[in-house]
Amino acid sequence: MSLFVVGLNHRTAPLDLREKLTVDKDQLAPALNRLSGSVEQNIIISTCNRLEVYSYGTDQDRDYHRVVDFLRSKCDLTEENLKKHLYCLQGKECAEHLFRVSAGLDSMIIGERQVLGQVRNAFSVSTAEGYSKGPLSRLFHQALRVGRRQRNLGRFIYKPNISHRSRRRRATRGESSLRCRSKESYCY
Repeated sequence: MSLFVVGLNHRTAPLDLREKLTVDKDQLAPALNRLSGSVEQNIIISTCNRLEVYSYGTDQDRDYHRVVDFLRSKCDLTEENLKKHLYCLQGKECAEHLFRVSAGLDSMIIGERQVLGQVRNAFSVSTAEGYSKGPLSRLFHQALRVGRRQRNLGRFIYKPNISHRSRRRRATRGESSLRCRSKESYCY
């Protein structure tokens, strides 16, 4: 059994190709049904800047070609032209990539929070349709945890009023220590 992702994003494909391959939220279940005849377990993440098919199956080469055929059926490109825009990651690289995606670190706008909801939606549709179980399901549960953790850390780190308060405190401390050290007060 092997885990892999086949996809394209804003770095690898032009906008018109990404638009052709987009799978709308209401079309996720039918797309999973079409893909399920060839690949045992799969989850499709489709956003405005990416389309990725995460798969877990017995024969990676056969499953890869079936995913590429599925993608090719959605656009008018030949297999060779489509492959120029695709990437395929497997095993540990696939998991790390999913963690970066769910944390918003692989987005056009770094730290984008909307992608976590899109990952959650893709996972819930796939689970409801019965196409995500076992290792693929555990991987997505972990990816959602990573995304939530990153979102919560981001709120704490980038919250403007925290840094404003800390600057105000430092300025207040600095002013009082400067008053003590001024030549007029002779505080030693």
